[in-house]
Amino acid sequence: MLIILFFFATSFSIKKVPDVSLEKIWVLENYLNGVSTYKAKARFSKNKPGIEFKKDGSLKINQNSSWCGTEPIEYEIADGTWQKTNDSIIAFEHTYWGGTIKLRAKIIQLTKKKLVLKQIHK
Repeated sequence: MLIILFFFATSFSIKKVPDVSLEKIWVLENYLNGVSTYKAKARFSKNKPGIEFKKDGSLKINQNSSWCGTEPIEYEIADGTWQKTNDSIIAFEHTYWGGTIKLRAKIIQLTKKKLVLKQIHK
């Protein structure tokens, strides 16, 4: 009887962690002091940067197509790769107008609809 009571008491206190996937399209909503906030979308925006993390480790980046940041900004989709180096750090590499770039970012928040990344400078 004691075992049954223990089972019921612990089963109600355990909360299932929702399965949240990084592998989708994220469109930039805000950037401030190295922190980027993204919203999950069905496709890239025509006038905002974005990232698509794919399950196979490949990456698509919707980015500025040139060095100039004066509006109107033209965007292009570049290819790259990504990997999680631990539970909260992502390393990614992709092409851009000047060559290839390697970046690292810490996952600050990840929900089904929101991703917050802080760029790591090292």
